[in-house]
Amino acid sequence: MAGPWQATAIVNYLGGSQNIYAPERVPVASWTTLDTQLSYNAAPQTVLSGLHASLSVRNLFDRDPPYVQFDTYRQGLNYDSLNVTPLGRVVTLQLSKDW
Repeated sequence: MAGPWQATAIVNYLGGSQNIYAPERVPVASWTTLDTQLSYNAAPQTVLSGLHASLSVRNLFDRDPPYVQFDTYRQGLNYDSLNVTPLGRVVTLQLSKDW
């Protein structure tokens, strides 16, 4: 067994690209985010037996998605909604208990 504590870090990378909505405009920059998770699983036969806790942070450094400039004929939110999210940092705390 690895112990009660576990940590995970994941780097997400989306490479830069040509702006297909306005090719003559500024290209779309790359985007890199870091997702992390720290979890604890209590050892059996202890007071906390069956307790599971995890703290997750998506987009740890709160990176904004790359700017996408649309031409005058297409209106948009100025980000690539198919590949990125505008939510920014998302923190999740989860607690559970096995009985």
